[in-house]
Amino acid sequence: SKIAHKFPSWQLEIIGEDCGQKVLLEKQILDLQMKDYILLKPFTSDMESVYLNADIFVMSSYTESMPMVLIEAASYGLPIVAYDIGTIRDCFAPNPEIKNGIAYHKNGILVPDGDENLLCEAMRELLSNEAMRLEMGRQSLILAKERFSKEVIMQEWQDLLTALKR
Repeated sequence: SKIAHKFPSWQLEIIGEDCGQKVLLEKQILDLQMKDYILLKPFTSDMESVYLNADIFVMSSYTESMPMVLIEAASYGLPIVAYDIGTIRDCFAPNPEIKNGIAYHKNGILVPDGDENLLCEAMRELLSNEAMRLEMGRQSLILAKERFSKEVIMQEWQDLLTALKR
């Protein structure tokens, strides 16, 4: 609601099981007058279509273990915006440029945990800068392949098992 009116052609899609929150979310969407901007969509086994039709992936989790969804989003060439928590950092390229408290990585933007205003600022910047979105998306593809491809992960397992065998 803090940025939607400045980007009327964009929509936020929240996808997944509601875990008892759907009624609450629907009420919040109506209270904030966001029904034209926020879509609640059910769980789908066709996430490929979701990723292929998306322009940005935003994760607003406050806690996360291994963020497989970020790896998936990166593998579809999406720039990522997220809070800087736990292992989420592993899904971002190293050596970010820090500006105004925001970490600009090659493949996305990390903001300090819980700083909603900076999360909105990061989204505003990507929504208004197509060149940045495209380049970060391209870098996401590279990072996903170099760090999380099946071949890389299988080699890591093989190295671990070989080391344990010694």
